[in-house]
Amino acid sequence: MAALKRDVVAALVRDMIADGTLVPGGAAPSGAELARKSGYQMVTCRAGLRILVADGTLTRGVSATARLRVAQAGESCLGDAETLRGSFRGPSRPVAAPQD
Repeated sequence: MAALKRDVVAALVRDMIADGTLVPGGAAPSGAELARKSGYQMVTCRAGLRILVADGTLTRGVSATARLRVAQAGESCLGDAETLRGSFRGPSRPVAAPQD
């Protein structure tokens, strides 16, 4: 059975880590960069990156706009739990209960 394109993209990034093109703690390529290099659609490349985040190869920063980074040895893909807990503030004003 042929490999899915997203798996091929994930393997491409793993190869970049293995050959030293990407180093632990360094920025990972974006979906757009991978699309240009691989010739696959950006949505496919992003799916490949999500696979690598899920298996801990890449880590995501706390902010939604943070670049993916190559995970360092022993680093959690979830980041620092205390930082994550502190970043949620909840609603800025009280939320009213629905009226019947």
